[in-house]
Order: sequence, then C-alpha cells, then structure tokens
Amino acid sequence: MPFLTYPAMPPAVGDPDTIGQRTALFFLTIALSVLLGVAAAVLGMRLAPRLGTWNAVVAAGPGYVAVMAVLALVLPSDDDAIPDGFPAALLWDVRLASLGLRVVLGTGFALVSGAPGTAGPLPRRPGGDRTAVPAPAV
Repeated sequence: MPFLTYPAMPPAVGDPDTIGQRTALFFLTIALSVLLGVAAAVLGMRLAPRLGTWNAVVAAGPGYVAVMAVLALVLPSDDDAIPDGFPAALLWDVRLASLGLRVVLGTGFALVSGAPGTAGPLPRRPGGDRTAVPAPAV
C-alpha cells in the first residue's frame, strides 16, 4: 500500500524542506497498512467458524482494501514532490526498479519463511487429532 500512495522517487528529487514530512507520511502508511492487515486477519479468523475460511477471507480482504483506499484519499498526496520538467522516463525507471525490488524481496522472504518440508506435518495421535507429540528419546 505505501508504494501506491507514495511511490519511489529518484534520489535528490523533490523539495528538501518537505523530506521529513514525506518520510513521516510514508512510514505512517506502512504502520497503518500493517495494523489494518493484522486487524483483517483477526477478523477473518473470527468469521471463519461461522462463514467458512473462504467466505471469511472474501469478507475481510476487501474490507482491508476499502479502508486503505479511504486512507489513501485522506492522506496528503505526494504530487508536488516531482519538479516540473522532470524526465518521465527516468521517473518510470526508478519506480519500476523499486517495484521489482519489492517483488524479489517479498518472494525471497516467502520462500525462506515458508520453505516446504522445513517443519513437516504434525504426527497423529491415536484419537486422530494433529497435536504435537514429544519425539522419542534416542
């Protein structure tokens, strides 16, 4: 979400007097996005027993998107950060490179943190439930 509201700028672009305000708004957007994402996940988990997992996700996910869209409209824009006559191709290249970096980092984090086979399935108890069973001593 912060990337959509306050996209990346080339180095030394923008009014140096507003860098503090722009940085604060960017980090505020990150914090709000994380907090609202956690709230949406909690809402989804609470709705899952009543609606089922799929319907709970369908209910909570668009709610997150709607609240973030309202925040994007309410928070000040960053349009004045780009000076007149700035090359659009350079701005596009920087934003595309920044988006690519985010995709690569996100994919890397997802692969490392959720690597298949790292934990394995929990063993079944005689009753059939999947709860942790202590490993036998060797």
